[in-house]
Amino acid sequence: MKLAMKEASRELASGEPTIVPGRAATAMAWLLALALAPSAVQADDTLLSANERDALEIVVRTPYAIDSKQALSPRFLAIADRVLRAHTSLFARLAVDSPELDEARGDTSAILRAIRRDFDPTELARRHLGAQQHEAALFQAGERPARFVAVLTLLPDGKEIRISASLIDVSSALEILATFPPTNTVEDRFADEGVVIRPPPASTAAADEGARDAYVEDLFHRAFEPIFSRRKVGNGPATIALSGVIEGGEIRLDGHAIGLAGPDLTRIAEVRAGKRRVSVEVRKRGRFDTDVEVTGGATIAVDAALLAGVGGEAPRDVVRWSGWAAAAGGVVLVTWGIIASATADPLLQCNDATGTFERCPSAPWQRFGSAGPAIVPLGYSLASAGLVWSLGPDLVEREGDVPWLSVLAGTALGVAAYAISVALEPDQKLSP
Repeated sequence: MKLAMKEASRELASGEPTIVPGRAATAMAWLLALALAPSAVQADDTLLSANERDALEIVVRTPYAIDSKQALSPRFLAIADRVLRAHTSLFARLAVDSPELDEARGDTSAILRAIRRDFDPTELARRHLGAQQHEAALFQAGERPARFVAVLTLLPDGKEIRISASLIDVSSALEILATFPPTNTVEDRFADEGVVIRPPPASTAAADEGARDAYVEDLFHRAFEPIFSRRKVGNGPATIALSGVIEGGEIRLDGHAIGLAGPDLTRIAEVRAGKRRVSVEVRKRGRFDTDVEVTGGATIAVDAALLAGVGGEAPRDVVRWSGWAAAAGGVVLVTWGIIASATADPLLQCNDATGTFERCPSAPWQRFGSAGPAIVPLGYSLASAGLVWSLGPDLVEREGDVPWLSVLAGTALGVAAYAISVALEPDQKLSP
């Protein structure tokens, strides 16, 4: 490998290629691997999606050719969705057919009422809510109301098909409808404020489907650009790149769960522009929160390295496992104490003043020797303290904190259990 690299370097320095069979191919393979290394690193990134593209609903009207609507709608939808995803932060979907929508014709107010039946200006006024507040509430509830509506109308014109289009900025239109009654003056206001734009129509040969497809593609790519730019959806969705996150951390965006962090860089795609709150929470380790300003089409880097610290998890593990060990030891001691009277273990015998060992005379609690701790009460003490130490960190303590409360409570309970057990059944001492 080194020799091949030297040969390649000499060729670059001299400007005269020297062909060495096998070595040149090896060098080129090595250089190609270096060139592809960044791509390999990116392939290891974890990709999540916020799925925050706004919806653009398409209404296809063919008043004199109902059958053609069934064929045109899917094709126009595919063209629009492809263009929108490539150049904007929108996606396309077909509006749900209804008699009200068919009767709306070109009336913007009627189209909005047919598509957005959830919008009732009278009810909003009673609740003192504006159109934007209503839209925000729907989004928080997980609904995705259409942000734009595109109406495509195809009419026969001799041997040609005349196709016209209009684009409605739904959010702005609803604000106007919430203030003004749906009269003819509202249509004028829509036009004056640029809420509705109507590009010039076009005529194509009846059999020229390619020309109609080209017209639709140009509509969504160029003709509708003024509204897309004004509403800041023309740069595509943003991406948030999270680094320094512990693998398995739960990622939230404005309180909504997005997914779990990967081992390396975690990318959140399809994020709406604006001020957003990014949260990462790792169970029993801590939580990271930050506010970021997201720009459409950009990649926003967020360093969550604060989560890399251990926090209080190591002490919690020590207390938790020490508790289970103490509880197990306590159970062993209680069992041993119960059967102690039937054993001849010297540790369970008592000594008198002469120094001779004999069985302890009917003492309720057997002891370790004549002056050692009582076995069963010590088992009670260890078992009770151990249970508090093992369960307390998860049931009582806050995640990420050192479990001081569990340690103190378990110790106090253990001392109390031993003292009460001994006090209730006092030992009988030997006479000198």
